[in-house]
Amino acid sequence: MIHFDMSVPYGLPCNKGAKTCPIILHFQFSIFNLGCIAARWGEYDLKKLLPMIAAMAVFALSLTGCSLPSGNPGNADGINENTAAVENPRADPDEADIASPDTPATAPQTTPLPTAAPEPGTVPFRFTRENFPRLDGSTTMAPLGEAMACVLLGEPRADVKDLISFNRTTEAYKNLVKKRDYSDGDADMIIAGEPDWGSVSWYSDSDDARDMLEIAPIALEALVFIVNMSNPVDNLTTEQVQKIYTGEIANWGQVGGDDIEIMAFQRNADSGSQVRMEKLVMQGLELAPAPLAFIEASMIGLVEGIRSFDGSASAIGYTVYYYANDMEMADGLKILSIDGVAPSDTTIASSEYPFVGSCYAAIRKDAAPGSPERILFDWLLGEEGRELIRLEGYVPVGGQQ
Repeated sequence: MIHFDMSVPYGLPCNKGAKTCPIILHFQFSIFNLGCIAARWGEYDLKKLLPMIAAMAVFALSLTGCSLPSGNPGNADGINENTAAVENPRADPDEADIASPDTPATAPQTTPLPTAAPEPGTVPFRFTRENFPRLDGSTTMAPLGEAMACVLLGEPRADVKDLISFNRTTEAYKNLVKKRDYSDGDADMIIAGEPDWGSVSWYSDSDDARDMLEIAPIALEALVFIVNMSNPVDNLTTEQVQKIYTGEIANWGQVGGDDIEIMAFQRNADSGSQVRMEKLVMQGLELAPAPLAFIEASMIGLVEGIRSFDGSASAIGYTVYYYANDMEMADGLKILSIDGVAPSDTTIASSEYPFVGSCYAAIRKDAAPGSPERILFDWLLGEEGRELIRLEGYVPVGGQQ
């Protein structure tokens, strides 16, 4: 098992005083993340990368002059604990006093290294299986949760799956706000879209659960509409989508398609996708009641429902872009353009694609300073966390790099 210290707020100590070593921190992150990303797609075995990683780490250390922190937390300055003395680098051998043959030899003077206590905040925090926060969130953010555990624990991606339990958006928020006695269903931190706040607040001590949480956007996500490949329609306007879901447009022939009835699938009321649909697309318009058979409780259920619906072009539904595109769950279906704009990382980052919202990281406001969940929350919002979000195929808040 590989362990390395990772704490952006505190930094890695260098040989030079109490300065941090961001190059090595970023280097370590990038190398281990490479293994996690590769393991996700099944292209490489992380163990096969270890010799290369070790060689590159030694090379990077020789370039920077920094040393990795000692396993002893008290050795916060990265000093070699076996070193008893330091030599004067400015000593000139020609000017040094040379003892005569008659002069008894004496032991050289040595200068002891300082043993002052490390300054507060210089000892890196180490994530372990025992202190790693319990993560929860939406289905589409589960790959990011796995990558976080993989990178910060230094374990292969397949080995950290037991630490990740994502229960969908609204349920994840419930598990965070109801945290009382550290039962198995509770969460320390979540990464998800926006939930049904009314449903979440019912579980909290506050009339509005948002008052209990510290929430920050971490990535952009788009709601996309999918149809069968046999459907000749490639683009819909925002107004046409709205009218399909209010029931005003009921036939594909009204939007340039075949003369067949539109079967519009929806998600269950408290799902993250449904919250996005109502907020980003309908914008206050009332959704037409859907037959129970056309309401799916999961994204995979909705996608499979459209794919298998009578084998025809009648069905339409919605999901998030990452799920349909990066997780390749829309294979055999096609994603529609909206207002002439196809969803992509670029059009989502620029908000040129119209139905764009945010995914968030959240912890409870009462999370103690220095607690694992607060350290993880801060790390995810920092440079290394943002890079991991990008490498995992999401669109970080602030656009692409």
